[in-house]
Amino acid sequence: MKKPGFAMLPGQYIFIKCPKLSNLQWHPFTLTSSPDEDFFSVHIRTVGDWTQALAKACGANSEDEIYMMPSKLPKIAVDGPFGTASIDIFKYQVGMCVAAGIGVTPFASILKSIW
Repeated sequence: MKKPGFAMLPGQYIFIKCPKLSNLQWHPFTLTSSPDEDFFSVHIRTVGDWTQALAKACGANSEDEIYMMPSKLPKIAVDGPFGTASIDIFKYQVGMCVAAGIGVTPFASILKSIW
Protein backbone atom coordinates (compact mmCIF):
# COMPACT_ATOMS: atom_id res chain seq x y z
CA MET A 1 0.00 0.00 0.00
CA LYS A 2 1.21 3.52 -0.67
CA LYS A 3 1.77 5.60 2.43
CA PRO A 4 1.41 9.37 1.98
CA GLY A 5 1.84 10.93 5.41
CA PHE A 6 2.44 7.51 6.99
CA ALA A 7 5.45 7.44 9.35
CA MET A 8 6.69 4.18 10.83
CA LEU A 9 9.61 2.63 12.67
CA PRO A 10 11.05 -0.85 12.15
CA GLY A 11 9.11 -3.54 14.04
CA GLN A 12 5.88 -1.57 14.45
CA TYR A 13 2.46 -3.07 13.79
CA ILE A 14 -0.88 -1.92 12.40
CA PHE A 15 -4.48 -3.02 12.76
CA ILE A 16 -6.31 -4.02 9.57
CA LYS A 17 -10.05 -4.19 9.03
CA CYS A 18 -11.85 -5.39 5.91
CA PRO A 19 -15.45 -4.05 6.01
CA LYS A 20 -16.46 -6.63 3.40
CA LEU A 21 -15.74 -9.31 6.02
CA SER A 22 -16.68 -7.47 9.21
CA ASN A 23 -17.23 -3.87 10.30
CA LEU A 24 -16.07 -4.67 13.83
CA GLN A 25 -13.03 -6.95 13.56
CA TRP A 26 -9.59 -5.33 13.58
CA HIS A 27 -6.57 -7.65 13.33
CA PRO A 28 -2.93 -6.79 14.18
CA PHE A 29 -0.15 -7.36 11.66
CA THR A 30 3.53 -6.47 11.89
CA LEU A 31 4.84 -4.07 9.25
CA THR A 32 7.47 -5.81 7.14
CA SER A 33 8.54 -2.86 5.02
CA SER A 34 11.37 -0.50 5.84
CA PRO A 35 10.65 3.11 6.85
CA ASP A 36 12.81 4.12 3.85
CA GLU A 37 10.45 2.49 1.33
CA ASP A 38 7.65 4.50 -0.27
CA PHE A 39 5.02 1.89 0.64
CA PHE A 40 4.17 -0.28 3.61
CA SER A 41 3.59 -4.01 3.64
CA VAL A 42 2.53 -6.83 5.93
CA HIS A 43 2.80 -10.60 5.61
CA ILE A 44 -0.40 -12.46 6.43
CA ARG A 45 -0.44 -16.16 7.21
CA THR A 46 -3.83 -17.66 6.41
CA VAL A 47 -4.55 -19.87 9.40
CA GLY A 48 -7.80 -18.58 10.89
CA ASP A 49 -11.28 -17.94 9.55
CA TRP A 50 -10.73 -14.21 9.11
CA THR A 51 -7.37 -14.46 7.32
CA GLN A 52 -8.70 -17.23 5.07
CA ALA A 53 -11.74 -15.09 4.20
CA LEU A 54 -9.44 -12.11 3.51
CA ALA A 55 -7.25 -14.20 1.21
CA LYS A 56 -10.34 -15.42 -0.67
CA ALA A 57 -11.77 -11.87 -0.94
CA CYS A 58 -8.45 -10.68 -2.39
CA GLY A 59 -8.30 -13.54 -4.89
CA ALA A 60 -5.33 -15.39 -3.42
CA ASN A 61 -4.67 -18.61 -5.34
CA SER A 62 -7.18 -17.54 -7.98
CA GLU A 63 -6.56 -17.64 -11.72
CA ASP A 64 -9.34 -15.08 -12.27
CA GLU A 65 -7.88 -11.90 -13.78
CA ILE A 66 -10.59 -9.75 -12.20
CA TYR A 67 -8.46 -9.61 -9.02
CA MET A 68 -5.70 -7.90 -11.01
CA MET A 69 -7.85 -4.75 -11.15
CA PRO A 70 -7.48 -2.68 -7.93
CA SER A 71 -11.10 -1.50 -8.18
CA LYS A 72 -12.28 -5.09 -7.70
CA LEU A 73 -10.29 -5.67 -4.50
CA PRO A 74 -12.01 -5.16 -1.13
CA LYS A 75 -11.46 -1.90 0.76
CA ILE A 76 -9.04 -2.18 3.66
CA ALA A 77 -8.95 0.13 6.69
CA VAL A 78 -5.62 0.64 8.49
CA ASP A 79 -5.09 1.95 12.02
CA GLY A 80 -1.60 2.68 13.31
CA PRO A 81 1.30 2.23 13.35
CA PHE A 82 1.75 1.29 16.99
CA GLY A 83 4.69 0.48 19.31
CA THR A 84 7.71 -1.65 18.73
CA ALA A 85 9.80 -3.77 21.04
CA SER A 86 12.72 -3.88 18.65
CA ILE A 87 13.61 -0.22 18.10
CA ASP A 88 16.45 -0.41 20.67
CA ILE A 89 18.39 -2.69 18.34
CA PHE A 90 19.81 0.36 16.56
CA LYS A 91 21.44 1.59 19.81
CA TYR A 92 23.96 -1.26 19.77
CA GLN A 93 26.85 -2.15 17.52
CA VAL A 94 25.84 -5.84 17.39
CA GLY A 95 22.31 -7.23 17.50
CA MET A 96 20.98 -10.76 17.31
CA CYS A 97 17.51 -11.63 15.99
CA VAL A 98 16.08 -15.11 16.56
CA ALA A 99 12.73 -16.17 15.13
CA ALA A 100 11.02 -18.83 13.03
CA GLY A 101 7.95 -19.13 10.86
CA ILE A 102 5.64 -16.13 10.69
CA GLY A 103 7.46 -14.85 13.81
CA VAL A 104 10.19 -13.46 11.56
CA THR A 105 7.97 -10.58 10.39
CA PRO A 106 9.12 -8.11 13.08
CA PHE A 107 12.67 -8.58 11.86
CA ALA A 108 11.92 -8.09 8.16
CA SER A 109 11.70 -4.31 8.48
CA ILE A 110 14.78 -4.22 10.74
CA LEU A 111 16.82 -6.15 8.19
CA LYS A 112 15.56 -3.94 5.36
CA SER A 113 16.51 -0.84 7.39
CA ILE A 114 20.13 -1.92 7.91
CA TRP A 115 20.62 -3.44 4.47
